[in-house]
Amino acid sequence: MSNLVYENVLERLREERGRLSITKADMSRYLHMDQSNYRKAELGQYRRFSYFEVKSMSDLGINVNYIYTGKVKKVITLDFIEKLSVNRLKSILQIIYTIVELSYKEDFNQQYKALLEELKYIFFIKQNVNPSDIFLTVRRLKGYTQIKMADMIGVDVKKLRDLENGKKLPDSEMISKMYEVFKILPVVMIETKNCMLDTILYILNEIKKEDREKIVDIIKLLFA
Repeated sequence: MSNLVYENVLERLREERGRLSITKADMSRYLHMDQSNYRKAELGQYRRFSYFEVKSMSDLGINVNYIYTGKVKKVITLDFIEKLSVNRLKSILQIIYTIVELSYKEDFNQQYKALLEELKYIFFIKQNVNPSDIFLTVRRLKGYTQIKMADMIGVDVKKLRDLENGKKLPDSEMISKMYEVFKILPVVMIETKNCMLDTILYILNEIKKEDREKIVDIIKLLFA
């Protein structure tokens, strides 16, 4: 993956920070970072944001799904889902995957095919898979050696082993690489409530009106 992809992630982060009127100083304080380190990380100069710093961004209101995918949610009035628990939001993501999969099998909509590529790892969320387990599971699902997997995500084999056994957690650039290479949505790794909400709204805007209405009706029936 080229550095340009990660540069675009950082550009959208700056855009999100501006949308929320958060200064660099405010952001660095919220993330418990030195201002100089924050500036370098936001510019992509040597430092990357840690896994927990990315989670904190999401908690602050940064649309993490948008900064990594470049796909922004549109306005859908589903205020009641903001009051739901994380576990119920996980269930909603699973419901969405099921409806999209069934709809694709009916008419082989190419847009849905691309969406299913992003949604197929949602089962990680429901199973409460640790971020480190994702690397090993994906590699085994693909049938890759550690050498091939490491090459695909741009790290050496030692770092991949550390990611697989939990000695390291994915940083901001690694989350970007996993989406770029395998289409793993950031919500799979960053399981914050805000990230789940943003992901749900993003998907609902990507699907056909009749499927969206069907999903909303199910959500209201089960959780409203």
